[in-house]
Amino acid sequence: MSPVENTKKKILEVSLQLFSSKGFASTSVRDIANAADVNISAVNYHFGSKDKLYSAVLVDTKHFLKTHIDSLYYSQDEWSEVEYVEKISDLFHKFRARINATFKVILSDVKVDEETLFSDDNPSGPPGAEHLTEILIKQHNIEPSIADKISYITMSMVINKTAFLYACDQKGLKLPDQHSSWEYSKEITLFLISSLTKSAKG
Repeated sequence: MSPVENTKKKILEVSLQLFSSKGFASTSVRDIANAADVNISAVNYHFGSKDKLYSAVLVDTKHFLKTHIDSLYYSQDEWSEVEYVEKISDLFHKFRARINATFKVILSDVKVDEETLFSDDNPSGPPGAEHLTEILIKQHNIEPSIADKISYITMSMVINKTAFLYACDQKGLKLPDQHSSWEYSKEITLFLISSLTKSAKG
């Protein structure tokens, strides 16, 4: 990684943590520069403004997850929908701290640069949904619009549950034993994708 790329990476990582812990409004560019050990001018040079940095932080997490999801998906030629969702659930669990931090940033009262966040290179929808759609169409010949809906519902549940369980754990919130279990959560998700697939196949 070049010095320039390393500087941008440090700024993005620090910004994610500060925006999620202190909030966007309470985090200054100086705070970010100090935590990243760079000059304030470096933050402005690479990202232009704090608002643009906010959008860049969200895009960075999307790219981060997409890179790992793509690597997993293309690691084998054939997937069943259940196997794919199980592996993606494990992947999200591995990166649960980053996913939770990103959720907190998204919930900030800040206007998102939608052109940056939802461009052709950054499609909307939960991470990993596009590959699940491909699997459903390929393995079961499910109509594409139906496959899209199944994928959206399933992957939204996976990522939302990931963030929720991590947040509860960090705050020490006690849920009923089975509901606080990651394995139980994954079991419910696999039941969901199996049921939805069966229903779509008729």
